[in-house]
Amino acid sequence: MRSDEPLTRDQVEERYGTAGGFRLPTFKTRGALLWIVLGLLLAAVALAGGLPGGGDRVNLRDVLDPFPAAPAASRPPPRGAPAVARDLQQSWKALFAQAGASFRPATIVVARRSASSDCGVAPSSVYYCDYDSNLVVAPGASSYAVAHGYAHHVQNILNITRQVRRAERASPSQGRDFWLRHELQADCLAGVWAHSAYATEAAAGAEQAAVPGKPDHFADSAAWNAPSRGDRDRWFGRGYGNGKALGCDTFSGER
Repeated sequence: MRSDEPLTRDQVEERYGTAGGFRLPTFKTRGALLWIVLGLLLAAVALAGGLPGGGDRVNLRDVLDPFPAAPAASRPPPRGAPAVARDLQQSWKALFAQAGASFRPATIVVARRSASSDCGVAPSSVYYCDYDSNLVVAPGASSYAVAHGYAHHVQNILNITRQVRRAERASPSQGRDFWLRHELQADCLAGVWAHSAYATEAAAGAEQAAVPGKPDHFADSAAWNAPSRGDRDRWFGRGYGNGKALGCDTFSGER
């Protein structure tokens, strides 16, 4: 599943000190995004599992069920954030192909300082923008942070993030719980990739030092909150344990 095939220029950019930091979408961009988001929200309704508004649970098992288990690690893990990002891209591309699901690559932006994006929140070491599918990574970012950030891309192209936003609008009082589950799912999906990158969970866990304490993606909600370290460790370990995305249905049952 893992490949040494280099990422193409439309998938990887290097930016050294881009001026101006993050920018908000222009009026023209917002108009286009509005139509895109409206269309995708309608498409999200068709996803199995439904959305809160008529209930308090999001069942996404049918979304994750087609994904096969990631293969066990068979070689040394990638070193350095750009190499990790490349490995994540190739690994998830292979899993999507095996699942028969449509895959859209992220654009990996290796930035030594701030970088432009269609999202208006400045990144820390890793930041994913839902609107332009840019994953901005600092060269020194931890493997866990990059894997967690890429997991938000997986959630985005599976329409999971849009379902969470829609669910929060339908039931605002549950918004905090929805975003906590969204973050824990990203931890679990990071573990799915780690299953194919690290021979032991101890080695994988050693890369889990940089736990995001604030949104590392465009979570435009005051209800967003970081899960506890214990919950993060537990869901990361669940994904790592068998490498199955199906085990990352954080929206059913207890967190």
